[in-house]
Amino acid sequence: MVGHTFLYSPPVIRLRDMIVGKELGAIQYLYSQRLSLGRIRTDCNALWNFAPHDISILLYLLGERPIRASARQFSVLHHQLEDMAFLVLEFPSGVVGHLHDSWLDPRKIREFTVVGSEKMVVYDDTELELPLRIYDKGVRQLPEALTRSTDRAFAPDQGFGEFKLQVRAGDVVAPRIEPSEPLRNEIEHFVHCARTGERPLTDGEHGRDVVQVLEAAEQSSAQSGAAHAIGRADRVIA
Repeated sequence: MVGHTFLYSPPVIRLRDMIVGKELGAIQYLYSQRLSLGRIRTDCNALWNFAPHDISILLYLLGERPIRASARQFSVLHHQLEDMAFLVLEFPSGVVGHLHDSWLDPRKIREFTVVGSEKMVVYDDTELELPLRIYDKGVRQLPEALTRSTDRAFAPDQGFGEFKLQVRAGDVVAPRIEPSEPLRNEIEHFVHCARTGERPLTDGEHGRDVVQVLEAAEQSSAQSGAAHAIGRADRVIA
């Protein structure tokens, strides 16, 4: 069992339940921001320091491994390690994930955004009372009959197909989530698995998958962002 504590956090579990239950519709893309000003590490770069958390959350939420990684890293402080990283992950289902990690930012941000076809969710780990905000927003396709209306006259320079989509905005809901300590939940889960032989949520395979994503990201960054297959860092995707 590996210590990916965020998977034992009640807001992350609730977010996973919403995705599995199709409350957000079809998941279209996800992105995370894990930013702060310091601490400047000397034993690992920003990617290996921050990204394991959000990679583990991504794998948990989607229930699948990414197939490609594209990454760029930069050392703006000009020391031996990179201070910021941008990582794009492609999943077999077509979902895209994006991670932005940096220890050189004016604000402390720990946010994870999930965009679905029906609703969108922002998980803010720095918000203790209401960590999840559900946005009843999206883009819907208008019936064919409505796309032939005289509304097209307002934008005669655009193509006909662009009038088949319409932005929809509704309420914003912040559900009450009963708080509990993720580390305590993780330790209790470990004890339960040790006693029963049950397979841990964050087992060795999960840890391996996270490391393979990081390795592919390093290979991609070394070749200026060329996409690499996950788990096969020697293979460049054209």
